[in-house]
Amino acid sequence: MRTGTAMDLAARLFGISAGAASEICQTWWVYMHMEVERESAWPTRAEVDHRMPPAFAKMGGGKMRVVIDCTEIIIEAPNDPLLRKAYW
Repeated sequence: MRTGTAMDLAARLFGISAGAASEICQTWWVYMHMEVERESAWPTRAEVDHRMPPAFAKMGGGKMRVVIDCTEIIIEAPNDPLLRKAYW
């Protein structure tokens, strides 16, 4: 975790020391990295070319490998948990 504050909070929530919380998180991060590493994170060039929308290909999409969409839409979420859940 990037800040000690989050680790301190995790330690308090689980009733353990911050050092123990850090060690547990580190163990899980390593384990998760090993599990995820087996899967290819990126499609092959052939898969990208096969699935590329024609509009992208016409605009020089041959060099494109991935599109990262960072769109954020700010909404006023209702206070009712059931209605809030419906938004997501």
